Amino acid sequence: MTHDTQVLRTWKSGAFASGVLLLGAQVASAVQGSAIGSVVAADGSVVDAEDVRILTKAFELSVDVAVQAGGLTAWRVLRWREGQTRKR
Repeated sequence: MTHDTQVLRTWKSGAFASGVLLLGAQVASAVQGSAIGSVVAADGSVVDAEDVRILTKAFELSVDVAVQAGGLTAWRVLRWREGQTRKR
């Protein structure tokens, strides 16, 4: 298999895993329900606590997906290169 095929397969499976992760996060948020109350932001404005929780979760999921995508892609490329050197 070529390098491009390996990376494409990794990204396809990563996209599926990300979808499952997002679906699970949405289900967990729906089960948890909406929070009651508000939070005072740094500029003194009042923000709904549910909005803060949603934005925090979205940021955490984005960082998780980005870090895992980078790490797994690098690992897959490294393993592919090792396999190519063994064939020679």
